[in-house]
Amino acid sequence: MTRIFTLWLLLSVGVVHGQLSCEPGWTAQGATYCFWPSTVAMTWQTASDECYKMAAELVKVYTADDIAAISALSNSTTVTRWWTELNDIGHVGVWVWGRGSLTTQPIFDVINWSQHPDDTAHLQNCGALTFQGSVSDERCGDKNRYICEYTRAPGTGCLQSWTNYSSSCYLFPAGLGDPWSLLNWQDAKTKCATVLQGTSAAGMTSHLLFLETQDEVNYVHSQLPLVSLTSQIWWIGMGDVTTEGRFVWTDGRAVSNSIVTWAQEPDNLGGMEKCAAINRNGTFLDLNCNRTENFLCIKGQGDMGSTAALGCAPGWTRAGRYCYLLETHSQKSWPDANVACQNKAARLVKVDTLDKKTWIESQNSMFEGGLWYWTGLNRQDNSRWVWADNSPANMTLVKWNKEPNNYKGEENCAVIFQNGAFNDVSCTSLSTGYICEANTEDSPCPNGWLTRNDPDQSSCYFLSNDTATYDESKAKCTQMTFPLASYLLAINSQNELTFIQKTVKSTTGSVTSWFTGLVDIDHEGYWTYDTSFNNPPPANLIPWVSMPTFVDGDENCVAILFAGEYINTKCTQIKPFICEKLAYGLSNGGSRVLTAKFSASSVLVLLMYFLVYGLALHYILHLTIVLYPISS
Repeated sequence: MTRIFTLWLLLSVGVVHGQLSCEPGWTAQGATYCFWPSTVAMTWQTASDECYKMAAELVKVYTADDIAAISALSNSTTVTRWWTELNDIGHVGVWVWGRGSLTTQPIFDVINWSQHPDDTAHLQNCGALTFQGSVSDERCGDKNRYICEYTRAPGTGCLQSWTNYSSSCYLFPAGLGDPWSLLNWQDAKTKCATVLQGTSAAGMTSHLLFLETQDEVNYVHSQLPLVSLTSQIWWIGMGDVTTEGRFVWTDGRAVSNSIVTWAQEPDNLGGMEKCAAINRNGTFLDLNCNRTENFLCIKGQGDMGSTAALGCAPGWTRAGRYCYLLETHSQKSWPDANVACQNKAARLVKVDTLDKKTWIESQNSMFEGGLWYWTGLNRQDNSRWVWADNSPANMTLVKWNKEPNNYKGEENCAVIFQNGAFNDVSCTSLSTGYICEANTEDSPCPNGWLTRNDPDQSSCYFLSNDTATYDESKAKCTQMTFPLASYLLAINSQNELTFIQKTVKSTTGSVTSWFTGLVDIDHEGYWTYDTSFNNPPPANLIPWVSMPTFVDGDENCVAILFAGEYINTKCTQIKPFICEKLAYGLSNGGSRVLTAKFSASSVLVLLMYFLVYGLALHYILHLTIVLYPISS
């Protein structure tokens, strides 16, 4: 309890004096950085991934004070080496901080090598800091403890007593000693929804905790032992009150099973356990909603939760009529970054107005760590600068960094620096971050969806990154564009199939299959779509890997593979999925029209229906007038 009170006191003092504090569990290093020492040993890449999950990176040392702080930490433990961000992977002998960034060079006057990097057998490509304060090159596959760090932001947008992680603020009432920290589930839900009343954030939305990603689960799990030494269980905004066994968040969205680890649950003991909580150890359990427990609230930073990403896909930022994705983790060459943006129904950023130029230059926070970002600017015919869509660049809006110099005649693509300046570099030899831009006002599909225009039909498609069962996938598709209808993929023509096959084959990453809406749940071996308005697929349209087999008798759902072929699978498996919806297109006259998925035969039948209906109505009216003439 003394530790928690001390932490709370330090946070309070930081607020009073206008100083910035680190997140719980992290240690301030100077006025700029926060350190988190690990308690387990990992390989260099795994350690780097773990830091990334916490919105941080492996430690970098820029000053003697940084080394002294880590040495002092080592003296209090038995650890002899800590992984740092230093490495020469892919460029042997050239040691840098991080990967893909050319702007974070080490200060070698500060780094004290234990001996000159010997790189035994060319396998020692990662740098570790020893307990003596010196740096040694080690095998990246060796397991060492590690230290994560993040830069302390100038302001988190969170109120005092709320903690910040990523783009959200979290409230842990149990750590504050509040008299209302033990409530039943419904009262906890009400308290979270009203806790901001009377504060400077009144009017913003807060609610019982939603957990959308594994990173968030990991963060909350790491905080629970810090905020209370005695509390074991916290209410979250999850339950199966409406439908037994189908857990949803309080806003009706389905819970992703991929982030839930049950503690021998859910068992719905006595048929009364309809509300969910999270354990101190990070597992989930269902409980009687009338129990009184601690609870967790969440809200967005500043106004981010309600307006910043309005109309944009998760992870994108709204600015005017555009949505922007600032990609830092997946670093690519310019051609690969261009394709990655296109796969997201976007393009590499195009600075074509003064407003856009000003906004891009103001986003200093996105350049944290000195990373360069690809833009759409590229040189054609070794002379003309154009954007990724081949439109000519207005060079009065491009601020060069003493460039372009076209070094060796190979620098035909442009990156943007932290200060908004551009630099020409090789399109293929540099892998770095990139900025995607999507025009959401003129697009017939929502941001993050792909558009397919066709004379017979126009549709939008969304390829998910998260995983779910078939039922959960179907529910998520429905919720994504509510109240407009979207549904799991339903292929109805060869043109549509070709488009989807090309799309899945061009995806990058580890995904190998996606759920579709094709099922035979009602009649074994008779494959239909799970929507009433999509007819069964035409004969011979579906490219099966082999004719569907039923090894266990319950392979009643269908997935499309990375190669574009179909295979039947169990509906309870966990997979990504593809959603589809009708697109709002543009007619030749420019007015917005809804383009539906009706075949020519369907339209003919519909016209015949109206013709027969009209003739019948005309006959009835005529007969009525004859039998009951209107007297004058």
